[in-house]
Amino acid sequence: MIRHQLIRFTLIFVLLLLLCGGAAATSTSSDQNPSEARWIHAQLNRWRLGLELGPLAYNDTLEEMALAQAEYVLSLPRWPNNVHAGRNNEGPRIRARYSPYNWPTYGAGEQIIIGEITWQGTREDAISFWRSSDIHRSTVINPRYREIGVAALPAGRGHLFVVVLGARPNVLPAMADPFTNTLFLTDEVFDRGIGDAWIRHVTQVRLFDEAGRPISDEWLPWQSKLPIPENTGESLYVLYSDGDDEVVDFVSVLERDVPLPEYSDAWQQAAAAVPTLVLPTPTPTPPPIPHIRIVYDTRTLTLFNTAPSLANVSSLEFVSGEAVFRVSDFNSGFLRGSLRALPAWNCLNVAQLGARVSAPPLECRHTSTTTVLSHQLFWSAGNFLVRRNDGTLVAECLQSEGICEFDLP
Repeated sequence: MIRHQLIRFTLIFVLLLLLCGGAAATSTSSDQNPSEARWIHAQLNRWRLGLELGPLAYNDTLEEMALAQAEYVLSLPRWPNNVHAGRNNEGPRIRARYSPYNWPTYGAGEQIIIGEITWQGTREDAISFWRSSDIHRSTVINPRYREIGVAALPAGRGHLFVVVLGARPNVLPAMADPFTNTLFLTDEVFDRGIGDAWIRHVTQVRLFDEAGRPISDEWLPWQSKLPIPENTGESLYVLYSDGDDEVVDFVSVLERDVPLPEYSDAWQQAAAAVPTLVLPTPTPTPPPIPHIRIVYDTRTLTLFNTAPSLANVSSLEFVSGEAVFRVSDFNSGFLRGSLRALPAWNCLNVAQLGARVSAPPLECRHTSTTTVLSHQLFWSAGNFLVRRNDGTLVAECLQSEGICEFDLP
């Protein structure tokens, strides 16, 4: 059987699971105040950037961790002695390791980067307290953290804020500030961990436009910030490299997507925008047929949907000789859909365990990876078939082509 591990795009994020099969939580509390949570996120980003530290990208799994802890604390009859202790008296680093969060480690359970800070009261007092408290300040400005999730639940005369910070292997966010024409980059500064399946200290970067075309012909030396190239458009890609491994991050340049306090008006306008009412037509146009693309080299295979329709890939199988590899066995926990409803540019990646593998295509927006042993690289053994689990042949893929495409009605 295929051994499971998860990855979330950006682009090679191999994660070791301590429990099998757990997907990231997706529900959110009905009491969550998203504007308060976003304000906290923006203030912490401004704080860090003022110290020449990397920005924090928002992460839904970390938000779920924060919400679960905030709801638990508010369910107690009195304020607990340890606000960070969970229902079983476990801390955030322990909770993060297990279902439904399954936060990835750097090769071992104890090598996990997770931190948590809290406050009950006003948002302004929260920032003031965290700045004045040594232990909270050291958490916020820890250069290892690159992602954040915030719970903001009504409590008393303010909110209970629970902020969970974390980092994952091969996830290096970048953030654009169009007002100052600055692109802020991150780096991997965690030197410990077991294995070498992730990028280490970044030495160089390349920029690509929203269509995946290179903006810079040559590699640029890594810096904490770069000018945003002219005529970038609404988004761009940053390709990071340490000389051996590469990862990519998608960056929006739209003001409504910038998590800094200066852009609060743009957030509010986006939140208040009323969707345009589209009246049904007597003969609606059917959605386009999902189109599947599979790209592969000697050690990596990536399957993704290129059409703006949801694709049901759960019944697909790869057949190589007598061996059968089922897509239903692949990890999908960090996709924005599921195997039964795979959105466009959500990628299923299969990679050799422990090997330096090629980055998935730049189009991948969200990725989950399954790692396999070297003898399970079925696409390296020769041509292979794609069929449904009822035996229906879907496509024949040639090893020499490196790419295989087909419609999936």
